[in-house]
Amino acid sequence: MDDASSDLAAMQADFDALIDATALYDEQRDTVIKRGRDITKAAKVAVYCLHRGELDKADAQIALSEKIADELLPIIDANPTLRHGRPQLPPHAAPSPAQRNPSQPW
Repeated sequence: MDDASSDLAAMQADFDALIDATALYDEQRDTVIKRGRDITKAAKVAVYCLHRGELDKADAQIALSEKIADELLPIIDANPTLRHGRPQLPPHAAPSPAQRNPSQPW
């Protein structure tokens, strides 16, 4: 019974580590999504400022976008799949257009 209980304890530890890793990934994904929206918003405001001839305000918005992007870079470097918003399928694993379900996003 000792071997079975140690195996169970090891599996529980592995499962707990998986739960923690998944929670961290989800948190980082949410951060990238939310801050990515902030980048988009600042870039949009910069374009509007350029249309109005407000170059200093546009520069400030671009600087803000760059600052946010720099904050996100360590997270994305640690988890490259966050760059595209979802894990990317290898080319051989992606379904062909004939096999694809129309409700699938890829």
